[in-house]
Amino acid sequence: MKRLFQDAIRKSVSRAMPFIARLTRPLTMGVRALVLDGEGRIYLIRHSYTAGWHMPGGAIEPGETAAEALARELWEETGLKLQE
Repeated sequence: MKRLFQDAIRKSVSRAMPFIARLTRPLTMGVRALVLDGEGRIYLIRHSYTAGWHMPGGAIEPGETAAEALARELWEETGLKLQE
C-alpha cells in the first residue's frame, strides 16, 4: 500500500513540474534575426536540440543589449556579422 501511495505522489509531482517551473523560473528574453540574401531568400538554421528550421537567434545574456545579443548569436550560429 505504501508503494502505491509513493508511486501516486511521484506521478503527481512529475505532472506538476512543468507548471511549477513556469511559475518559478526567471523570464528569459531572446532575439531572432531575419536574414535575407540578394534574391530574397531567408537564411534558416537547424539546431541539434530541437526539430525543424529556425531563424538564427538566442537568449540575451545579463548586461547585454538586444542588439549586442543579436550580433553575438548571428556570429555564433552562422558566422555572419551584423551590419548597422
